[in-house]
Amino acid sequence: MKKIFTLFAALVCMIGLQATTVTVAPNGNVCDVTVDGTTYNNLSVIPQGDIHLVAINRDGVSLLVRYTDTNTVSAIGTINGQPINYASAAVAAYAKTFQIPNSDFEEWHSVGNDLEEPGAEGSLYSWHGFGTCFGTFSSFARTGSTLIQSTNNHNNSRCAVIETQSVMGATANGTMTTGRLKAGGMSATSTNNHSEMFVPGSDNTSSYNDNYASYGPFYVLLKAKPDAIKSWLKVVLHNTDEHRANLSAAITNGKYYQEPKDKEYTDIVAATAGSTDIIPNGNWQEYTYPFTYYENVEAKAIMVTISTNAKPGKGTVGDQVYIDDVELVYNAAITNIALNGATLEGFNFNAATKSYDLTYSGAAMNLTADNFVVTTEGVSAMVVKNVEDLGCGNYRIAIGVTSPDFKNGEVYTINVTKRPIYILGDVNGKDWAANDGVEMDTEDGTIYTATVTTSRDNGNYFGFTSMLANDNDDGAWNYILPYRFGAELNGDGDFWITDALLNTALNLGADGTTRAFRLEKGEWDLKVDMSARTLTVTKVQQVIPGDVDGSGTVDVSDVNLVVNIILGKAQFANYPNADVDGNGTVDVTDVNAVVNIILGK
Repeated sequence: MKKIFTLFAALVCMIGLQATTVTVAPNGNVCDVTVDGTTYNNLSVIPQGDIHLVAINRDGVSLLVRYTDTNTVSAIGTINGQPINYASAAVAAYAKTFQIPNSDFEEWHSVGNDLEEPGAEGSLYSWHGFGTCFGTFSSFARTGSTLIQSTNNHNNSRCAVIETQSVMGATANGTMTTGRLKAGGMSATSTNNHSEMFVPGSDNTSSYNDNYASYGPFYVLLKAKPDAIKSWLKVVLHNTDEHRANLSAAITNGKYYQEPKDKEYTDIVAATAGSTDIIPNGNWQEYTYPFTYYENVEAKAIMVTISTNAKPGKGTVGDQVYIDDVELVYNAAITNIALNGATLEGFNFNAATKSYDLTYSGAAMNLTADNFVVTTEGVSAMVVKNVEDLGCGNYRIAIGVTSPDFKNGEVYTINVTKRPIYILGDVNGKDWAANDGVEMDTEDGTIYTATVTTSRDNGNYFGFTSMLANDNDDGAWNYILPYRFGAELNGDGDFWITDALLNTALNLGADGTTRAFRLEKGEWDLKVDMSARTLTVTKVQQVIPGDVDGSGTVDVSDVNLVVNIILGKAQFANYPNADVDGNGTVDVTDVNAVVNIILGK
């Protein structure tokens, strides 16, 4: 049974300011999607983990629909050329599951000794300072409020502040981390003073069996690979010439990891990002640091550490770094689309338009999704491709890309149209013109046919083109030149089609070939096979009343032939002109009719 869910979005769509309604009915590997009352049935679903992707490209609707369950659905794209970006109410909550919790620092909880750390009471505590540190000197380290909540924020009402303080006569740089801080050494540079990540079930070497263990977890698991980490920082340091703040982010396979490092963790770390050279300027500024990924290490968890100074113990008491809106960035953009190994020419992936028209001539492409190779920006970007066969070699393709958190994404429309073929030249009373030709008929987009007349006694010239110009000036001829083709360029002059070459498959040149064919005066059937790249010319036989045998004249042989048909010595089916009077039978009246034609009666 189908599971149906309805989503409502009051979107300012620039299409009458109407509310857009999207209904999705999943049914295994396909689903039905209804957009503003129009239902698109049996659309292919591309599952990627718990995310399902559907691409629609019909009737002015070009959408990438993304859903995970009955509440988490979004759609991006266009309706009648106007942009749509729909997200159900559950999408915002779903997107947060890809982030470090409480990274807007609006909620705080008490950890004793009048110390606070970011996170609502009873929630997932993902950011930690010295209030929950452990180690030999943890009781001393906890006495300083090195992590503070502040209303001097970038956005909303609160932010976090880390501050350098003096602990036991030593300078302790303000530090916050998604792991846990350890105060285990007398020297500020000791690797026993560090932030570390503890993931249960891994081969960690540390244990948090103390009164503050309940304020964990001291790790953050990832649902997908981020491309960058972004944060708003306000850095206020006393020694602005030498001191620099620090932000480091390490994505690991979940096993034990610490900073500063006590050893190399090349088999633990999957990616790193950040800077040890954040220059103090006293103003809020957005910083974005891309991740560099390393091979063959699973990306499972992330530890972010921010310090007032990149060098342990080198700060100045009172140094501060304000932190707000830390965000993991998941990119999703298309950077290239290749069709059958060739990049689509002229496609501007930075342009506002997301629609592209591709025309071609020749054999039908028989396109499937496998014909398109899509290059994306974003290590976790997900792609969906939908190819709709419109018949006669024409296709409509929707290619979408989305980030796993549904925050970023786009959808492109590619309309593939098989071009018609026109006959240019001295046929049907026409002259050579770049903007005029005889369009040939086709049923399958491969075989093209036309019946034409030629009237010039000294020969008639013609060729073919798959594109006409808007006018007939010199520039127009240059415009259609790449689309013209005629006789193969294997000789000089034009190609004369003699009687001996009729009903013969003649080779056509490639596009851009301008050598013309030449025919005598008459009526001709032309057949162009774009798959075999050949032209076949057949002379249309003129019907002369009484010319039963098709010899071109009416004489006694035609009388004898009609008599033989009456006597059963010849088949009427082979000589349809024997029914001279057109009454449907061959009898003595037809004999008399032929005799009268011979006698001029």
